[in-house]
Amino acid sequence: MKAGSKEVEAAVRRMATSVNDLGRKSQIALQKQAASFAKLNQAYADQERKVKDLEKEVEDYGNKRLPTQEYIEIQKQISEAEKRLSRLREQQEKF
Repeated sequence: MKAGSKEVEAAVRRMATSVNDLGRKSQIALQKQAASFAKLNQAYADQERKVKDLEKEVEDYGNKRLPTQEYIEIQKQISEAEKRLSRLREQQEKF
C-alpha cells in the first residue's frame, strides 16, 4: 500500500506539473492570439485610413473642373475679344 501510494503521489505531482504547463501554454497561446488580433486591428485601421484618403482624393477630383476643348476655344475667343476691345478703347481715346 505504501509503495502504491508513493506512485499515486508521484502521478498526482506529474499531473499538477502538466496542468501548470498547460496553463502556461494556454496563456502563451492566448497572448499570441491577442497579438494577432492587435495586428489585424492595426491593419484594418491602416486600410480604413487609406480608403478615407482615397475617397477624399476622388471627391477632390470630382470637384475639379477640367477644361474641355470647347471651353478652351471659348476662352481663346474671349481673350481675343478682350484684346480687340482694349484696342478699340485706345482708338476711341485717341479720337
